[in-house]
Amino acid sequence: MRDGLVAVERDGTQWTTSAGEALLLTSTGTARREPIAIAGPEWSWVDRLAEPFILEGATVTAFLEWIRREEALVAVLPASGLAYRREGTRLLIAPDPQRR
Repeated sequence: MRDGLVAVERDGTQWTTSAGEALLLTSTGTARREPIAIAGPEWSWVDRLAEPFILEGATVTAFLEWIRREEALVAVLPASGLAYRREGTRLLIAPDPQRR
């Protein structure tokens, strides 16, 4: 899972997992957690499911929230004259220096 929290309950036992972690449950009721990437090529299928952002009349806050959910920076920012970079878990958006 790459965002949020998931809780699974079966026969009175509950397991939870959070971003960056896969929860694997077996038919015998054992659970195993494994670290997973929260971004990268293995998540490309998610981009095909994303709803497009309607820019007209939208606020910057709404756009940034959509980016956080959809990670569509590559598609939208260049058309706006913006670029981004990641620093750890931070996302920095600024004017694209190549468009000056």
